[in-house]
Amino acid sequence: MLANIPIHIPQGPTAGAEPVLDMIALKCLAKHPADRFSSAETFANELGRWLRSEPSVIFPVSRVRRTALWTRRHPMAALMASAVSIASVLGVWGHQARMRSELYFERVALVERELAATNFRRAEELLEACPRSLRGWEWSCLRPLVDRDAPVLQTGVPSLGAAISRDGRLAAAAGLDGRVRCWDTASRVLLWERACFAGPARGVAFDPAGRRLAVAGGNYDVPGDAAIRVLDAASGRELLALAGQPFNPWRVIFSPDGHRLAFSGGGKSPGKRGGLRLCDAATGAGLATLGDVRSRVFGIAFSPDGYRLASAGDDGHARIWELASGRQIVETSGEPGANFCMAFSPNGRWLATGGGRLNYGDSGNVTIWDAATGRMAFPLSGHTDEVWGVAFNPDGSRLASASKDHTVKIWDLQARREALTLHGHADNLWAASWSDGGILLTAGEDGQVRLWGVPGPPDPVVEPPPVRLTGHADRVWCVAYSPDGTRLASGSEDRTIRIWNLATNREERVLDGHTAGVRGVAWSPDGRQLASASYDNTVRLWDPRSGATLAVLSDEDGGWNHAIAFDPRGGRLATASNYGLTLWETGPPPRHRTIQGHRWVIGGLAYLPTGEGLLTGSWDRTVVFRQPDTGAIVRTMRGHTGRICSVDVSRDGATAVTASNDGTIGVWNTATGLVRLRLRGHAMGVLDAVISQDGRWVASASRDQTVRLWDAITGTELRRWRGHAGSLRAVAFSPDGRQFAVASGAEHLGEIALRPVPRP
Repeated sequence: MLANIPIHIPQGPTAGAEPVLDMIALKCLAKHPADRFSSAETFANELGRWLRSEPSVIFPVSRVRRTALWTRRHPMAALMASAVSIASVLGVWGHQARMRSELYFERVALVERELAATNFRRAEELLEACPRSLRGWEWSCLRPLVDRDAPVLQTGVPSLGAAISRDGRLAAAAGLDGRVRCWDTASRVLLWERACFAGPARGVAFDPAGRRLAVAGGNYDVPGDAAIRVLDAASGRELLALAGQPFNPWRVIFSPDGHRLAFSGGGKSPGKRGGLRLCDAATGAGLATLGDVRSRVFGIAFSPDGYRLASAGDDGHARIWELASGRQIVETSGEPGANFCMAFSPNGRWLATGGGRLNYGDSGNVTIWDAATGRMAFPLSGHTDEVWGVAFNPDGSRLASASKDHTVKIWDLQARREALTLHGHADNLWAASWSDGGILLTAGEDGQVRLWGVPGPPDPVVEPPPVRLTGHADRVWCVAYSPDGTRLASGSEDRTIRIWNLATNREERVLDGHTAGVRGVAWSPDGRQLASASYDNTVRLWDPRSGATLAVLSDEDGGWNHAIAFDPRGGRLATASNYGLTLWETGPPPRHRTIQGHRWVIGGLAYLPTGEGLLTGSWDRTVVFRQPDTGAIVRTMRGHTGRICSVDVSRDGATAVTASNDGTIGVWNTATGLVRLRLRGHAMGVLDAVISQDGRWVASASRDQTVRLWDAITGTELRRWRGHAGSLRAVAFSPDGRQFAVASGAEHLGEIALRPVPRP
């Protein structure tokens, strides 16, 4: 009778139930006895296996299920097995990446061989087969050789030294005939040549702005001939002469700021006493004679920050001098033979030297050294004769070396291997120089100056060129958008503030009154006032509509002003100077007080948009969160290893960004004082960094001559730009975040570039 009564037994798994436990329960409830467990012991065993995460012996279990159960029973073993599997996958991926890179370099080597055999069509096929993601400088360098259009500048005489300006517009060569020649690189037209010495001209160098050219040469046994001369780069007119040197000058270079000259040399033969000297680039006044130099000094190089000078000579050692004290701080171990040339990497971490056994012709040395300790990092082997020229490319990833074996080698410094050998010169090479735009110049005894890697035609899809605002007569130090985004204010070393109408991109007004360079500008929250901070120790308030001066705020003990900001609540200003933070009540009558709290110069400051806090960043490497009314320290934030040059805060006040001389941008959580992101990529110190008001983007300007755009959330670099006039100084976002301004310039040249913010 019971067998005939219909009973509803679920036929499938119960939603949310564990599958095996569900099947055990269903078997217990089976209508027919034959479908149930045969005994209580069998039921208990099956339930026990489930509790111990063991596979069932009654129900079918898939491989996936067995693996899951094993993982439950052995979690640590499963974790280790997973780690091994992931490592294997990553290892395979890394191996594949290395294989792709190796294949790329093999193709580059094949292109070199095909070019040597004049098989231009095959060389072009190999170049086009290189994946776009791997195409580096060497690919761009070989492309014009395939097209048989590599630029060559003819001198007609051996060149002992040569240089290209940082912007790549001008090239110069020092001739064995004592003459110096200068070309326009775009048109390859000789602009001028000038007889400078009775003996040979040996070294040339452009200043950072490309406006002056320094030349070293002459023979000291000819009265007055051994000299350093500074020429106008555009015309060849002599600006300065340091004649009558007691040794034969070999090399001359400008400091990174263009204010100093370093030059070196020696006698005519090994063992003759050498010289290493430093002087003012404008007046020629002697600043220092470094060390007791007992050998000829062939190579010299300034560190990117300008605080150190390196020298190399025929005793096989390289030395680094601290310029503030004049003392030697680093000496490398001796190399076999002599060192003839040297260069600092763009980030200042590495020092490259080139040399060999003088006049033996059996080998050439290229060595990378740790610039902080003087220890050898790694050698680069491949040249068969002396190396007389080394130069880093702009981002420091490649090194070029020029040798008496008639070749130029390009080294991949990450892989520590030769990436490319350039053939084309027919005699000894004496010089190598790289522009910021990636053009490599080489010169030697064959009477040719060659330009490698000249950029080809742009891609079909390119960004529009920036809008360039010109009018300042000297470098532009600062820029600020008005609160409504319709105008832009700029401050310059020419002592003026200019206001630009952004609807027409034309100058609207010039504010004149400061007696020294203007380093900071800021708009009041309502846009009715403009404040400017100057090295003349004053702060001026202006009516931006009429140009009238509303007030002059002076602090005789405040020192040079570096930055300025309005309190968002109105009526107050803060300025950063050599001696501390100054808080101003704009009055009337105006009042102020200067507050300490940092151990060194304050480089930047910014109020929180609510006015509830004030951030200051200093050269002492700290950021201080302050109470805005009293300047009292609430919190000290640490994270940078170099000077802090600027501070900016997002509109919601949650995020701050700092630019540092350590080459990084710090992204901070203002509530906790902790670094949230460190943006790395610049090859040199970062001078300014700003965050868009919506907190999405960060823009930065660096001494490496690049402006970069970053994702403020992930820290990813999105875009970079070069090609600005002179040195970069400052950046600013428009209030709507659609545009940013870049301030730059050099002596007698100031420019603001307006760029749209690209949308990824």
